[in-house]
Amino acid sequence: MTSTAEILDRTPPSCPDAERAVIGSVILKPSILHDVAQLVRPGDFYQDANRRLFGHLLAMADENGHPGAIDVVLLAQRLKESSELELIGGVAYLEEVIQSVGAPSNAPAHVKQVKRAGDLRRVIHSATDVLAQAYVGRKSAADLLLDFGADSESLLRGSRQELFGVLDCGAMMEKDFQVEFLVDHVLVRRQPAILAGPMKSLKSSVLIDLAISTATGGFFLGKYASPSRPGCCC
Repeated sequence: MTSTAEILDRTPPSCPDAERAVIGSVILKPSILHDVAQLVRPGDFYQDANRRLFGHLLAMADENGHPGAIDVVLLAQRLKESSELELIGGVAYLEEVIQSVGAPSNAPAHVKQVKRAGDLRRVIHSATDVLAQAYVGRKSAADLLLDFGADSESLLRGSRQELFGVLDCGAMMEKDFQVEFLVDHVLVRRQPAILAGPMKSLKSSVLIDLAISTATGGFFLGKYASPSRPGCCC
């Protein structure tokens, strides 16, 4: 069995190639920054140079109100003014970052790699902190588990955001959402539905009528058509 000391001596998970690809993609195609920033933050980047670069890209977009203000010349000038250009490896590293991009359209895949590694490092940090405090012995086991549970819930919320994505009002207005009704204006295919009401309000009868109309392609409550064909899978 691997000892605790051996585990703690390991290098934390990271994806330096994916980090460079994400940053390079944003420089080449600034319009993707909004979507990228919904999933990753500077702390998700393991390498210090990449963490600094992503932070500056976010700041540039925020200060100008839009990501269109981003380009490599302005970024280099900004790094020089903040005395960070040499810290990230100079102009040569900026060129390396841009050359690492195969195609900006592949950015979502690289973002997932960066976020996954960042989440794993946060789990390691939280677990290591609990381990250290357990050795000190000032907190009870219950309190330590509660602390770890709170950190875990925070990570889970971030994972759910990645799974379901986030849309602002503008992005939602631009999308063309298509729904397929099992029963017109009542029941949508592959979407959850709730039938609720007080006791003895004919919920069971309504549900039976809904099931029959869906299965036979009839009319729910004699009014709402069901385009489903008999025997179809819902």
